[in-house]
Amino acid sequence: MIQIIGEAETSTEATIDTFTDLKTALEDDTGDYKNIVTVYFTEDITQSATPVTIPPSKTDVTIDGAFFTYTTAPDSYTNCITVANPGTAAQEIKITMRNIDIVCNNWYGAMDCIDSNNYRNVTLAYHSVNLTGRQANYHRYGHVEY
Repeated sequence: MIQIIGEAETSTEATIDTFTDLKTALEDDTGDYKNIVTVYFTEDITQSATPVTIPPSKTDVTIDGAFFTYTTAPDSYTNCITVANPGTAAQEIKITMRNIDIVCNNWYGAMDCIDSNNYRNVTLAYHSVNLTGRQANYHRYGHVEY
């Protein structure tokens, strides 16, 4: 269940407890969760074989695992957390995963950006992360912080 922290109309934070909630909260850019850019896990989350595609309108997203575990879906560049194509005049976009244990079953990592120069202004950041399994990310054109 998605629980918005604070006033629903203006809050930028929510707690989540399933992969569906993670996907819904971060992908929504017009509905109830359009302002949500920071999510906190309330339990371990396992990704289903579907991506989380964050709209470019959410320019500074934080996924805080609250020291729970995020387990990725198996191999596919589409089974990652990513940003929808921001276009050629892209603004700076940053996606951060923090305070989280990641079990990565995907060669493309927990977060990725497809092979396109359009992603040059996208930063994928990892802070206070324990990673087991395969690589953390796939992002050839932008920036990565560890």
